[in-house]
Amino acid sequence: MAIPQRIARALLSALVITLLLSGNVQTAFAEYPTPGTNACRFGITAPYAIDGYDLSRIGVGSLLTWLNSQPASLPSTIEHTKVLRVSDAAYPSTLSTITTTVITQPGNPEAVYVWNIGNEPDASLQDNISDKVYAERYFQLATIIRGLDTNDLLGFGSIVQPTPLRLYYLTKVMHYLKELAGNEANVLALIDLYTPHAFLLNEKPLEWGSQIPTFHEPDDPLIPDGWVITYDFDRTHDINYFKQYVREFRKWMMDPFGVEGDLGDRNKEVWITEYGSLLTPIPPPGVPPQSWNVSDEVTRDYMLATFDFLFGAEGISTTVGLPEDGNRLVQRAYWYSLNEYRWIFGGSLFDPLNKQLTPVGRGFIDYNPSLLLDPPSLVDVHVISDTAKIVPVAYTPGSGKTLVNYQAEVSIGNNSMSNLLTNVLVQLEVYNSQSVLYETVSSGPLALPRCGGRGTIKLQWNSVPPSVSYDLLFKVDLQPYDVETDPDASNDLYYFSYTGGVPKEVFLPLVLR
Repeated sequence: MAIPQRIARALLSALVITLLLSGNVQTAFAEYPTPGTNACRFGITAPYAIDGYDLSRIGVGSLLTWLNSQPASLPSTIEHTKVLRVSDAAYPSTLSTITTTVITQPGNPEAVYVWNIGNEPDASLQDNISDKVYAERYFQLATIIRGLDTNDLLGFGSIVQPTPLRLYYLTKVMHYLKELAGNEANVLALIDLYTPHAFLLNEKPLEWGSQIPTFHEPDDPLIPDGWVITYDFDRTHDINYFKQYVREFRKWMMDPFGVEGDLGDRNKEVWITEYGSLLTPIPPPGVPPQSWNVSDEVTRDYMLATFDFLFGAEGISTTVGLPEDGNRLVQRAYWYSLNEYRWIFGGSLFDPLNKQLTPVGRGFIDYNPSLLLDPPSLVDVHVISDTAKIVPVAYTPGSGKTLVNYQAEVSIGNNSMSNLLTNVLVQLEVYNSQSVLYETVSSGPLALPRCGGRGTIKLQWNSVPPSVSYDLLFKVDLQPYDVETDPDASNDLYYFSYTGGVPKEVFLPLVLR
C-alpha cells in the first residue's frame, strides 16, 4: 500500500522512513547515560522482587535492592545501586566473592557501577558492627574495588539516620580509617559518595527504633549528654526534623574527622540511599488498628514535603551544599519503598498483594518538582512503535452494526534524564485508501514520567466503517516549557496500516425453567 503523500512528506523531512517502519524506534533513539553517571535524582528501594512492576512508569533513575547483582528485569533506563553487606554473618561471603562480583558485572569495560559498602552498620537489626570494624571492612573492600576498576564509585556511611550520635559514630570511623590509610587525604580518596539513610527513629536503648551504635570504645567520654534522640511516633514523619538532619550531615562533611581533622569533603555528592515514613498504615492481618498507625495519605504528604525540600529552594545552601550542583544539599534520594507489605512498614508505592498503586505511589508518580531543580532542555520524546494497537470495542450505538468504535493505544517514551514530568499530546491521523485525511483523534495531555520513563495513551476512534483499510499515523507533540525543545522530531511519528475489524460478540444460551 502506498504511503499517503501527507505522511510521506513528514517522514521524508525527518529522513527516517526506514527507521519508523522498522518497529525499533525506542532502541534506536535511546541514548541513556552510563550507569553511575545519570542525572536523575529520584531513586527507589525494593525489598522484594521487582517482577510484575513496570518501573519505567514511576519515574526513577536508580534502584537499590541491598544486593550486589542487578535484577534481570530492570529497564535499561534505570541503574542498579549495589550494596555490599558487612555484618559479621555476611562479611566472609562478601569478601570471598568481591573480586568475581566486580569483574563479572554486565556491560562494557567503561561502565560505572556504584557500590554502597555497608548497610546501616550502626543499627542493631542491620549490619550492626562497631565503628572500628566498619572502618576495617570499608577499607578492605574499597581497596580491592579500586584495584579492580577505577571507574566504579564507592559509597560510604549508610548510617540509619544522621543524628548527632550517629555522626559521631562516623567521625570515629574516619579516625580508624586514617590509621589504616595513613592520612586524611588517603581516606577521602576512598570515598566517592556519601550515602546516609535519613529515617527519623528513636535511639533510646531497649525501646522501639534504631538503638545505640556499637562503639569500639564503649565508655568513650567524648559522647555528650543529650545526643541520644528520643521520639514520639509523630516525629517519624516530621519534615522539620528531616530538614535539620540533612543539613547536619552536610555540615559534618565539612570536617568529617572532627577536632583532629582539618580536611573537609564538601565537594562530593550525597545520596540518601534509603528513607521514608516507616510506621504502618494498617495493622497485621487479624490485629486491630493501633494508635501509631500512620495513614497512606499522611505518609504521602510527608514524602512530597521531603521532595519539595530536597529539590526546591530550601535544598540549597551556599555554605555547605555541593558547589558543582548549584550548592544543592542532596544529589539523589531513594524512597522506601516500591513494594513493602503495608503492615510491616509504611511508604509502599504498590501493595505487593495485588500490585495496585497506593496513595503514596500515586503521589510519587504525579510529583513534579520545581523548575529550579532541573530546567528542561533537549527533552526527546518518541513513539514506541511496537506498542501501537487498534482494537474494536463495540458497534457504535444506533448504527445497526454498520459502524464500529475502536480503542487506539500507544506508548510514548522519553530519552531525557530530566527530573521533571514531560507533558505531551498524542494525535492519531486516519487516512482512507485514497490517502485523504479521514479524521484526527487527539489525546488529552499526558505527563510522561521523569527520568526517561514511558507512558501509555488510549484514544477512542468512533463510528468507523468496518472491513475497510486505513493508513494511520501516531504523532507525539511536546508541550514545552519556555526553554524546552525536542531535538529530534524524526522519532515523533509512527505510520502503519490497519484493516478495520468488528467486535466479538458472545451469545449465551437462554435457559427457561
